[in-house]
Amino acid sequence: MVIGEILVEIMADTTGDGFREAQPLTGPFPSGAPAIFADQVAEVSQPVAIISAVGDDDFGHLNLNRLRQDGVDASDVHIDPDRPTGSAFVRYRENGGTYFVFNARLSADRRLSHHHGADDNVIAEADHLHVMGSSLSSPEFAESIAEKVGPEREKINLDGDHLGPNPWRDLPADETMTKAEAMIAAYARAGFTKLQLDTSMGCKGERATLADEEPP
Repeated sequence: MVIGEILVEIMADTTGDGFREAQPLTGPFPSGAPAIFADQVAEVSQPVAIISAVGDDDFGHLNLNRLRQDGVDASDVHIDPDRPTGSAFVRYRENGGTYFVFNARLSADRRLSHHHGADDNVIAEADHLHVMGSSLSSPEFAESIAEKVGPEREKINLDGDHLGPNPWRDLPADETMTKAEAMIAAYARAGFTKLQLDTSMGCKGERATLADEEPP
């Protein structure tokens, strides 16, 4: 069982910085880290369901079609008639870094705790509950997870994805890593069972990112 966001991703065809001029785009692609995780679990023939919400729009149905096509149980994805599906616009910079514009603060999945369905039974029957770190950035998701899981914490697999210096890249590397170490320690104390470290993005005075063929 996965709880978390579902959105679409739209990519710029050209490299550059930002979206302040008209430009060619490719997409939309089904996305959202929890939805991608659920899809990959289904791809290796393991039973998996997802609890989330999408808008009653093309972006929402695009995601639902992909999940169902790949074998994910999406019966507890609520279709919100009042809010849109979240979206992320992505553009690669010349130096390999990425520029994002997210439209998610008022998206359908941010009201997940207000939706009710059969998800309580689904969670009770699940062997594991996978929670992505990105989902915990939303108070609505954190509230929903806490309400639905209750005391059965042994079922939870907490996934701290892409931890590292990224939030403080405007600081020198030594200051950034000190903060990153404290954050990682806090995730470990909180019980996260998977910690994914990401040091691919440069700090102050460094290149934004290393090319794929370069050693770290």
